[in-house]
Amino acid sequence: MPWARLRALLNGVKQCFFLSKESRISRERHAHRVVPKIVQLLRDEDWTALRAHFTLVLRWLLKESVLKNAFDLVKVGTGPIVSVSEPVISIGWFITTVRLPVQFKRAQLVLSMPMTASGKLLGLQCSPQHMFGLGNQWQTPPYADDTKFEAHTITLSASGYKVSGVATVPATSDSHLCVILLSGSGPCDADSSVGAAKPFKDLSVGLACRGIATIRFDKVTFANGKRVRRNKAFTLTDEYVPHALAAVDYCLEHLPGKAIYLLGHSLGAYVAPKIAIMDQRIAGCILLACPSGPMYRSAIRQLEYFANMDDPSDEHPLSQIEDLRRQAEVADSPDLSKSTPASSLPLGIGATYWLDMRNYSPVEDCKYLQKPILCLQGGRDYQVTSKDDYQCFVDNLESKANFQHKLYDELNHLMIAGTGTPGPLEYENPGNVDEAIIEDIGKWVNACSASTT
Repeated sequence: MPWARLRALLNGVKQCFFLSKESRISRERHAHRVVPKIVQLLRDEDWTALRAHFTLVLRWLLKESVLKNAFDLVKVGTGPIVSVSEPVISIGWFITTVRLPVQFKRAQLVLSMPMTASGKLLGLQCSPQHMFGLGNQWQTPPYADDTKFEAHTITLSASGYKVSGVATVPATSDSHLCVILLSGSGPCDADSSVGAAKPFKDLSVGLACRGIATIRFDKVTFANGKRVRRNKAFTLTDEYVPHALAAVDYCLEHLPGKAIYLLGHSLGAYVAPKIAIMDQRIAGCILLACPSGPMYRSAIRQLEYFANMDDPSDEHPLSQIEDLRRQAEVADSPDLSKSTPASSLPLGIGATYWLDMRNYSPVEDCKYLQKPILCLQGGRDYQVTSKDDYQCFVDNLESKANFQHKLYDELNHLMIAGTGTPGPLEYENPGNVDEAIIEDIGKWVNACSASTT
């Protein structure tokens, strides 16, 4: 009976490579039993019991203090867990992955929990919802008109790293003004996505509809995160300069036009004046929510802001603030050297990065820069503030003929309008860069170009 044997063989192969319905149901039940326990242990901050839910190998590697410190760091920005939604469970051949939407006091995140078939944890990570296609999605801004521009995927290569990007080009002209966009801190994608917002996509389509081309691209820390983390000599210069200059090269080759401008947001704005000094091909720079000092100073103010929003009896934010202050003092110290351990420095980032940051001082760089500068700030920004940062630029640069500035009272860090007490949770709401920002940047770029022709 060769056919019977063949069918038996095929059924055996099928059973080896495809999970049975019973197996899937069993693993889903395991996941549904484990997830509420994990959430409750996080709420109770019972690190010993939480550690026991990991696989044996990870229990050897993970100390309770590691779990505590990691969750404390999350809580400083988000506040405590308020509620959870239904988990999304994916059954793989060896691993079950649970993605649990979690509502914190100030943020909506996803708790990602890969686990074994029996429900033992292989990891535990909090991530933004948009990384998993959850939560509110970006909405097309009302000022976008698809008939007025074209968007092309591009690749920029520099210093051995490739990043993907987007060239957004007006459909009405072969000769363009071009603005290159530099994202803020962290591993930002080309749209500078935060929650439901994509501020760089808004800026790109808004400016293109006004006849101005843009280049935006993934940061090297987003596109090459693992390689960057392994590079202990990685610097702020490495993070921004090579691909910014590669974008200038791309503009000159593919988008011949009148002038090229840099637009930096947050940490991208911090480095923009120095890059404009480095490269004479850059005609000027636009600073959105630009910090006046090192980013750990902004981080300390953010933690203080969150601490004022939380229960005064909660000691976690206060201890985090004191830790960061001590680390900031080490970063500022004249004794800082490449041998200073990363554990004693802000955000666990190595000394090479902070030593290189000393080469950047946006206020002083703007004093030296003779090219046009536009500094724009949101009045509701708690990350880079009008009082501590924007006013520093105004006080030091207002007398310079090449410096213009404007404060928008209702806008937040992403240049999106809002009301009430600002916080991370509002980034989860659908919203777009305010059209006034688009309009003012467009007018400024055109005026600068007209004055040089």
